[in-house]
Amino acid sequence: MSIPCKGLQLRSLSGLTLILCVGCVLAGAIIAATRCDFCGKPITDRYIEFDSRIYHPDCYQQNVAPKCAFCDQTLGENWIVYEGQNYHQQCFERNVAIHCSRCGEIIEGEYLIDHWGNKYHKYHEQEEASCSFCGRFLSDPVAGGGRVFGADKWICNHCSQDAITDETAGGKILQQVRERLDKSGIVINQETIEFKLVTRDQFAELLDQDITNQFGLTRYEHVEYLGFLEDKQLTIYILTGLHRMHFISTAAHELMHAWLFLNIPDGGDKRLIEGSCNYASLMVLRQLDDEMAGYVIRQLEDEPDPVYGEGYRRVKRLAENRGVQYWLEHLRFDPTFPIGY
Repeated sequence: MSIPCKGLQLRSLSGLTLILCVGCVLAGAIIAATRCDFCGKPITDRYIEFDSRIYHPDCYQQNVAPKCAFCDQTLGENWIVYEGQNYHQQCFERNVAIHCSRCGEIIEGEYLIDHWGNKYHKYHEQEEASCSFCGRFLSDPVAGGGRVFGADKWICNHCSQDAITDETAGGKILQQVRERLDKSGIVINQETIEFKLVTRDQFAELLDQDITNQFGLTRYEHVEYLGFLEDKQLTIYILTGLHRMHFISTAAHELMHAWLFLNIPDGGDKRLIEGSCNYASLMVLRQLDDEMAGYVIRQLEDEPDPVYGEGYRRVKRLAENRGVQYWLEHLRFDPTFPIGY
């Protein structure tokens, strides 16, 4: 909170009063044969009274006068008090005050701050859409506007530039994610996994329902030969147009579904299953030196859904307390949460 402040008066032993600032309580009587409270030398003419003490004008200006906490120059007639510090109004407004990244106006009181350090008036949240992939308001200069991405989602122009829309490129990224999971201990013993990049309409048809927050799907089936030989076929579908980092997160999630299909009995606690898939996403994202990876991790951490969010947080505690190998071995033999988790 900024508070405009006014200060003191310059007085003269001859009776002349020169107003510098208004607001401090001044002694009414003419003072004679008194001494400066800074240098101790007699005051014979003009003096300044400040904080119940009197000074030579030069002593006051050079040694006592309040200084701006930003530029360290003497404050003039008016100044701003902010969080216990004094500032010239211009220094405060240009260098200290919090400005809204959307409208540019000074923010007083509570405000929003996004993952990228942008600060906003809280009321803007009700006025404008934000990108579902990076969280920036669409009017943000970095976001550069945007477009609808499904019924309740938006993608900004900045994120669109890094979207995966080519199936061949998507397949290469999927393979890279598989290799990262393999190094982390999640080995998928299936030579061939088919991959398809699908439109929203195709995805909705696969799900047989409207798309909500789901970006990927893994389908698997058993194929029998001569009535007893069995083969397992896997196909991963990922929605086209996802930001690259969200594509990577989704690919890791779906590859973990593939591992689960190949390694555990049918069924199991859905919170453990989906939480494990989200934890696989975390394992891959942590290996990437990318700001956007940090944002996607934050979305995983903050997910409110009791299955995908709370399940993920429980799996994270399990894997990080007992180790990745314990978590994977537990999944193989008991697809429910161990006691204590």
